[in-house]
Amino acid sequence: MTESVQGVVDPLPLFPLPGVVLLPGELLPLHVFEPRYRALVRHVLDGDGRLGIATLQPGFEATYDGAPPLYPEVGVGRILRHQALPDGRSNVLVVHEHVGRITAEHTVATPFRQVAVQLSPPVADAAYAPTPALGVLALQVAAAVGPLGPRERLFELEGAAWVDAMARLFLTDADDRRAYLRASTGAERVARVEAALLEVLAVAGTGDAADA
Repeated sequence: MTESVQGVVDPLPLFPLPGVVLLPGELLPLHVFEPRYRALVRHVLDGDGRLGIATLQPGFEATYDGAPPLYPEVGVGRILRHQALPDGRSNVLVVHEHVGRITAEHTVATPFRQVAVQLSPPVADAAYAPTPALGVLALQVAAAVGPLGPRERLFELEGAAWVDAMARLFLTDADDRRAYLRASTGAERVARVEAALLEVLAVAGTGDAADA
């Protein structure tokens, strides 16, 4: 795998999944059992450990064994841990490293797909500055639904890391997660998390009303 000074990763081995979007800071556990993805893992481990996590478009089932359509947004990750199993399957843990966009797909001899990816410029940490409204919403959600993901250690985080952690917790829809990846400013990402928290509060309020 090579990466140019313009931020193009080419080729990048691709692991497409339905409904999965790898967000900044995220750890993604995968159980690898299909032969083509076993080959992908071997290939990646023999290289620099990087792969792309792409999202399959709806209707992928009809051409799943081939090359069903993908959304262009991709999370570029690295295999952080690998556990080989006796029958050839494996468990891997992928950590997010970059946000990118697929610009081309290559014709390859490998059983797994390989693409060219343009890396997105990183959003500056300072641009994420959480708004007072977001902090208030987080406290309201905690009061309504309980602790906000103890594994995230949310209150030990700040700035971009805190906003990204909130996104990982509360952006559960794949389309919303892809929109978060596409966002080019911290303000847009903050706004998307605010909208997700407002939706959580609306649902919690509806539930309270129904219980009454």
